[in-house]
Amino acid sequence: MKDTNQDKINYDGYIYAENCVFGKQELKERLEKQLGDFGEQLVMTMLGRIARYSVALVDHEGADLIASDKHGHEYAISVKSYQIGPTENETKVFKIVDQEKLCEFADNFDLIPAVAMIIIPKDFAFIDMYLMTLAGFQHLAADKDTAGKNAKERIEHMEMTFDSWLDPNKKW
Repeated sequence: MKDTNQDKINYDGYIYAENCVFGKQELKERLEKQLGDFGEQLVMTMLGRIARYSVALVDHEGADLIASDKHGHEYAISVKSYQIGPTENETKVFKIVDQEKLCEFADNFDLIPAVAMIIIPKDFAFIDMYLMTLAGFQHLAADKDTAGKNAKERIEHMEMTFDSWLDPNKKW
């Protein structure tokens, strides 16, 4: 006898699970929200528990987190989380309009704008976290050796410490 409570996918484009029905688009949006929430919590944990920053979730237009380090530097952080497959283009975009919103939020509260990017492959083999000031991000994006079509060949992995990449005094 077939178990009627078992999850199943019908060809009508809906996923049925224990009396819950989600369209493919609704499920995709929900999973993207969960990935974004996970990324924010990961950055909060890394900064708070490992780097000993004070961190708060603000979830505001332009910024997701506020953090301050032991030197008194305070940051507005926008967290971008992506899950990529082996055949997908691994170049991800942090839109100019989102950068402008981050800067506006940071300016309103006298904070240093920063960005955290979380990259997770579909097989969950590892999680990469890139955390830097927005000025550092913009410098890397403009650098012909780290941006563009063949960037993956040039940068396989960036090793960094929180202090070196979030240093507001670093001259890019």
